[in-house]
Amino acid sequence: MSQFGDLLRRVDQLRTWTETFETPTSIWLPGLFNPSSYLTAAQQVTARETGLPLDQMTIETHVTDMMDPSEVKEAAESGTYVHGLFIEGARWPKDPEEAGDPYSVSGTTCSGALCDPKPKELMPAMPVIYVKSVKIQPQWEASPVGYLRHDPDVYECPVYTTPFRGPTFVFTATLRSSALVSKWIQRGVALHLQTPES
Repeated sequence: MSQFGDLLRRVDQLRTWTETFETPTSIWLPGLFNPSSYLTAAQQVTARETGLPLDQMTIETHVTDMMDPSEVKEAAESGTYVHGLFIEGARWPKDPEEAGDPYSVSGTTCSGALCDPKPKELMPAMPVIYVKSVKIQPQWEASPVGYLRHDPDVYECPVYTTPFRGPTFVFTATLRSSALVSKWIQRGVALHLQTPES
C-alpha cells in the first residue's frame, strides 16, 4: 500500500473514532502513532474494571478465527481486538481443517497455531488478534520485552513496527505453537505492523 493510501486509512480510522466517541470494535494497530500506548490504555481499562493494580497486569494474545475486522461485532472482554499485522518466518493457518479445533477465550473463538510458511509467501496477513489484559503470574519472568511465560506451547513473538526490527519493537505477542518453540526462535519469526512495501 502506498504511503498516501496508508495516510488516508489513518485519517479515516481517527475520524470514525472521534465522530462516535466509541473505541472501534477492532483497532487497525498500524494506523496508530504509538500502538504500545494504546495497549497500555486497554490494560488500564481492565485494571479499573477488575480493581487490580496496573503494575500487576500484562497482556497476552490469542489469534481469532476472524480474517476480516468487519466480522468483529462487539468489543473484546478484558482487552481489545487488533488487526493489520503481518507475520514473517511462519504463517497462521486460515483453513479450518488445518487450524484444528477452535477454542474459546473469554467468549472469543480462537483457532490455529504457528505453522510453516508457504513458498513465496513472505509476509502473510494475520487474522484479527485478541489482546487480553491478564494478571501477572508468579512463575512468569519479568524482562525488558515483557513477562516471559516459558510455556513450551507458546512462542513469545516480538512485534515490530517495521521489518527493520531492533528499535521498532512494540510488544511481545504470545502465539500458540504445536512445534518446538526453538524452531520459531531459530527462524526469527516476528510480527510486523508494516510490510517492506508499505
